[in-house]
Amino acid sequence: GGRHPGRGEAAAADRQGGAGPRAAGLLRTQPPSAGRRRPGTVLAGHPEGADHRRERQQPPVAEDVLVDTPIALVQVSDRDQGENGVVTCTVVGDVPFQLKPASEGEGEPQNKRKYFLHTSAPLDYEAVRDYNVVIVAVDSGSPSLSSNNSLLVRVGDTNDNPPMFSQAVLEVSFPENNLPGERVATVVATDADSGKNAEITYSLEVTARDKGVPSLQGSTTVVVRVS
Repeated sequence: GGRHPGRGEAAAADRQGGAGPRAAGLLRTQPPSAGRRRPGTVLAGHPEGADHRRERQQPPVAEDVLVDTPIALVQVSDRDQGENGVVTCTVVGDVPFQLKPASEGEGEPQNKRKYFLHTSAPLDYEAVRDYNVVIVAVDSGSPSLSSNNSLLVRVGDTNDNPPMFSQAVLEVSFPENNLPGERVATVVATDADSGKNAEITYSLEVTARDKGVPSLQGSTTVVVRVS
């Protein structure tokens, strides 16, 4: 099919003929080839960078990371000069991420800037498992030009919920002549995590323990009265 605006290509930009900064192995947008150039964005999900075809294979971000943790590098550039090349970069939409400059900007060209994508709110794998983060780069020309790119951020599950029993204390009464093996009570525990982190095993101590790492557990008290 045809090309779509804002979709990235994995390419090393040619340093000759004013083709833009070197971005080997990084995801970048392609600005127009004639007239004023739109700013382009480069996204790197991890230090080695990634091309667009491997975007969905980026390492997930653990749901228990602290707020304000940097998770990706974003580079924005504009091949124009002067005021037309002064660029800024922002995150759009209601997502728990924000951009912060990677440096104070001293000695940094106005038409080439780097940002880190930080978490701005807690993540929860059980609520939202992935985010399509749209980043817009805008120059300072008149009229201003802009371009956008997107980065898929996947949230990784951590074992952050212990098993919970339906009742903290369970009291059971049954006659003294009940048959061996007869059911006298049902104990149920649930775990809000997913996958292995939500698998529960029970022991004779009536303790529910999941198979996550680290393993978490909950317990209940069973009072048995024999009449």
